[in-house]
Amino acid sequence: MPSRKKVFTGILSLIAIQVAVSVFGAVFFLAPAHNELIYEGVLVENIDLGGLDKPAAEEKLTRALEPGLRNSAITLTFRSKQWTLSYSQLGIYADYKKTVEEAYNTGRGNNHFLKMFDSFRIRMNEVELPLAFRFDEEKMRKSLQELSAEINRSPKNAGVILLDNKLQVTPEQKGYRLDEEASLQAIKNAVIQRKESCRLTVRQVAAEVSAGQLKDVRDDLAVAVTGFDAADKNRRANIILAAESINNSLVKPGETFSFNYTVGQRTVQRGYRNAKVISNSNLTDGIGGGVCQVSTTLYRAVLMAGLQIVERHPHSLPPDYVPIGQDAAVADGQLDLKFKNNTAFPVLIAVSVSDSELLVRLIGKKQGNKKYRLVSDIYEIIEPKVTVKKDGTLPKGETTVLVSGQKGYRVKVFRVTEPEGKKELVSEDYYKPLATVVRVGTKTNNDLRNRK
Repeated sequence: MPSRKKVFTGILSLIAIQVAVSVFGAVFFLAPAHNELIYEGVLVENIDLGGLDKPAAEEKLTRALEPGLRNSAITLTFRSKQWTLSYSQLGIYADYKKTVEEAYNTGRGNNHFLKMFDSFRIRMNEVELPLAFRFDEEKMRKSLQELSAEINRSPKNAGVILLDNKLQVTPEQKGYRLDEEASLQAIKNAVIQRKESCRLTVRQVAAEVSAGQLKDVRDDLAVAVTGFDAADKNRRANIILAAESINNSLVKPGETFSFNYTVGQRTVQRGYRNAKVISNSNLTDGIGGGVCQVSTTLYRAVLMAGLQIVERHPHSLPPDYVPIGQDAAVADGQLDLKFKNNTAFPVLIAVSVSDSELLVRLIGKKQGNKKYRLVSDIYEIIEPKVTVKKDGTLPKGETTVLVSGQKGYRVKVFRVTEPEGKKELVSEDYYKPLATVVRVGTKTNNDLRNRK
């Protein structure tokens, strides 16, 4: 039976051998030559990179994966719509250098003994790494922006329309907007996970006005009517075009309505015709003649509804279809009619045109029993001057009127609130008089004899 000393010596020998083996293994695995290689058991996309240096690993990955990636694509979806885009279209590229770097770093920590332990662990249990990618975000955004044209939809507010003289509420419609940032990240994640499809992130956009908000829009706030000559076909056509542009417009509480913005430019291309317009105190032909009658009729309805005027301009001559001072001139890019809905409820503009009448109704929610009426106070009338032009072709004493003059006016317009009778000054305008131009003959009998 061996002595205790011999047993103890044998145990020490075994320990020494194990330490030597461990040190040898550590030296082997930490040696410079072995340090340049990827540890055994490291795979990328099921491709074994163990025992390879970085250049060899990168070459192996490129040769194995690049042909397939060139033909790779991802299908982007939104509801029932699908768009299949290639990686090259989206600017998606495999990053082999980064992938190999991650493979090389696998199992390599700061502690030498941990490195050795990890290398053994990786040998025993393989480590599968994902392929890294580079993303050209500018290219991806461009593709997403092109798709957004097919996806994005503006919300549609609920409205109130006048149909067969009955008010009907049209329901609101939600809108959609592609979330570019979220979709960009979703595509990146899908590619990294090697998925073949990706659901785009699309946000719903709520309408500002819902049908529930319009349930109380039922009352006539004001009605204004003006007449025109049915025989003037061009003027009537222009009135109809402008009236259709503002008809069924809904002005939300606190919102400012712009006549010019709503009607748009008055051009031949948009169907407007030549008709009489007031320009520089003269009646002359111009594209869109008659549109000011629509703005004027709307203006009177707005005043009688108690709404707030933001912008309004008088004509240079008072038109004959409304009381003096109650007109509203408009001109593309120059003169506009704007009013603010200063009530707590939406206001609907309803316009209709008959053979010789234009009618504007403002429909909303009445508050109390207030009513409004307009009063024009003409406090000065200016007689027109007479301009005489001598004409040697007319017999002496004979006269011809070239331009019929018009009186000028200084006028204040008040809005009177009933039943309390409160007066509010709305406007104070000056309409210049238009001079009468007379041609007077100066030709005498002597002039006739001299010509003979």
